[in-house]
Amino acid sequence: METTIAGKDILVMGIYRPPKPVGKEYFTKLANELNDLLMWALTSRQHVIITGDLNLDRLRPDKREGKLLLDLEEVYNLTY
Repeated sequence: METTIAGKDILVMGIYRPPKPVGKEYFTKLANELNDLLMWALTSRQHVIITGDLNLDRLRPDKREGKLLLDLEEVYNLTY
């Protein structure tokens, strides 16, 4: 969804990822898809709001899903 607030164009995205990974290459595909989505969103709009449930635990950087989310936050300078 796109909206304008205080004269700023904002892209609002809702993302849901089921909690159970399926398949051998699941996390590789997930990382690629999230990377592509974020790259598109952040080149389309200056302001992006991402909501939803990614089922990725950023408080567990030792786990694959935590590292994935932290890496995306760092690469795209995301704040929460």
